[in-house]
Amino acid sequence: LNPFFRRQLEPGYHLNRLGSNVSFQRPISDPTKAGFTYTFENVLLDTASVGKLAGIDSLDNLYNKSSLFFGLSFDTTDDLFAPHEGMNASFNIKYNGLFSKQYPYLKWIVDLRRFHSLMGTVAAMRLSFGNINSFDPSGIIPVEDLFFAGGANSVRGWNRHELGPQDSEGK
Repeated sequence: LNPFFRRQLEPGYHLNRLGSNVSFQRPISDPTKAGFTYTFENVLLDTASVGKLAGIDSLDNLYNKSSLFFGLSFDTTDDLFAPHEGMNASFNIKYNGLFSKQYPYLKWIVDLRRFHSLMGTVAAMRLSFGNINSFDPSGIIPVEDLFFAGGANSVRGWNRHELGPQDSEGK
């Protein structure tokens, strides 16, 4: 059981998230694990830039999210924090709108990583891809669950959340 309060101050939007999640994880075999997580959260969103960008007059700036997450991972790396050899593959799927029917969507992500030692250094390769589909008639997906590019884990040379659509103020 994990209660949480998260504050996100991003370019273009600010979020306050209060909630809790319950997780169950179980090894299937030595390198393979599976897990389920149920999350309920109350989200307060500063919608100024998000609403302008989406062409929507008003978004609910206070809403509840109820989601079920399933993850499956396969990890043969030699070290959890600084791997030199091995691979890590994961598949994650999340359904939002379980008990709270606001903004229902299905999101899935596949993440593949491979590590190999070469002459005293480590070569690391990563491929990550996913999809998100809204089941809401308006097609709205909460901004905190969208895919963003830019930053340390994505496209080099761009700051976090800099790539993508911008409002008239450049946010």
